[in-house]
Amino acid sequence: MPDTESDWIRLPKPRARCPHTGLSRTSLVELLDEVDPSTGEPLIKQMRVERHGKQRRIRMIHRESLLRYLDSRANHQALAFAPGINNPDNYSVDDVVANQELFQLFVGEDNLITEVDWQIGKLATRKARLVVLRSLGLLA
Repeated sequence: MPDTESDWIRLPKPRARCPHTGLSRTSLVELLDEVDPSTGEPLIKQMRVERHGKQRRIRMIHRESLLRYLDSRANHQALAFAPGINNPDNYSVDDVVANQELFQLFVGEDNLITEVDWQIGKLATRKARLVVLRSLGLLA
């Protein structure tokens, strides 16, 4: 079944929030302006579409690139906070998401992610990562 979400999204209107992330327009612009210090390339894939006869261009954001960047920041923060958590083996969020026994140890058995999710391999999703980050006390 094809994905109904567009690959590219526009910045939300002023004083509105992004329907994909909940971030404000200003927060998204700040994220889009971040560059990789080693290459100088933007960390989030984006483009500006010129409109015939107009001076301003439309700023478009690659949706998956944005979500991947936010996930990487969440994982980085999780690893930075990991020493304060009862995690003697220093498991990463990726370790917990990839292993059902670890997942149940950190998150608990009565969570929103079911056995069916494990069987069809959906734990590489943002939902699973958010559940783990919340269970580790890293997200509200």
